[in-house]
Amino acid sequence: MVAAHAIATSKDSKAVTTACHEIAFNDKLAAAFEQKIDGLAAKKSQLLKEAEALDTAACLETDRKTKTAARMLASIGRSRAAATEANADAVKQLKASIETLKRRNAQLMAAIAFNSKGAFTVTHDILSQKANLIGGGGAKSCSVKIAHPPRNSHGCTEPTADDKRLTADVANILTLDSYQAIPDKAFQITDITADIGNKGDYSSAMQLNHERLIACVDTVDTARELGSVAKGIILTNFKRKADWNTPTRNTIKSKAGGTDFEDEQDSDKKAFVTAKAAGYAICNFRRKTITEPETLSQSTMDTLKEQQDVREAAMLITAGPTEELPDTVKQKEAVVTLLGEGKNNNT
Repeated sequence: MVAAHAIATSKDSKAVTTACHEIAFNDKLAAAFEQKIDGLAAKKSQLLKEAEALDTAACLETDRKTKTAARMLASIGRSRAAATEANADAVKQLKASIETLKRRNAQLMAAIAFNSKGAFTVTHDILSQKANLIGGGGAKSCSVKIAHPPRNSHGCTEPTADDKRLTADVANILTLDSYQAIPDKAFQITDITADIGNKGDYSSAMQLNHERLIACVDTVDTARELGSVAKGIILTNFKRKADWNTPTRNTIKSKAGGTDFEDEQDSDKKAFVTAKAAGYAICNFRRKTITEPETLSQSTMDTLKEQQDVREAAMLITAGPTEELPDTVKQKEAVVTLLGEGKNNNT
């Protein structure tokens, strides 16, 4: 997991306060997940290299005892490398969780770009108006065109002020019950508000567009400021409510009974990664354990005595096959007989 300074954190993370913070939080989580996968692959590669080097050393060695010890360690190295395949299911789930969080981030960036673009542009146009929208014949209407050009920029910068809190909560991800996430409505066209204004008897107006297309007005009002219009109608203040960027509590693991959080139903058919699906991706990471083997070069002669696969192999070589393995003390003695002892590295 990513190393972090010791910072107090609760079971319910409050570090995420904006969409940009959630993006940073998800990025840190994905990096931690990738670090687990990369670390396992590096250990496997290192073990195979060590086994190859030990095989070469055994071929060149003339002392029988040393040759035997080198071959034993080479065999153990290959066995440990092969054992990493037992993590295949966990690695697969980690990769799926990483993909989910990265998709979530891409969609959050798009939501930020859309929601923080600024004011909508509203253009009034009587030429495309629909007749009799209210009432019978003679009822007037006013059509509008609403534009909100996309901006290909999310505007997030490194959250330096909150980075330590985010990093600390990522480091404590195994024990968190919840974190803050942007609600699903951020990805939907909801909470749009606008005001409709009317002045005078618009139903009796001889309609024309205002010259700046800011309202539908009477023919005599096309050049007047809005405050001086005698007859007109306007749609204005078209905007998105600001609370889309306010995160809410997102459960990773429920406190009641400690049961795992459920996946979003039909998540593969959803247009965007919901907060629930993101929480489930984190939960899945937590319940998949990756077991990393020790490389031989990490061990000293003394620490090798404590490793079960080394003890059993040494016992088999020194005493031959037995119906039952001798006790741990005798197994350690077998390791010392083959490898010696001390604090020195064995490779």
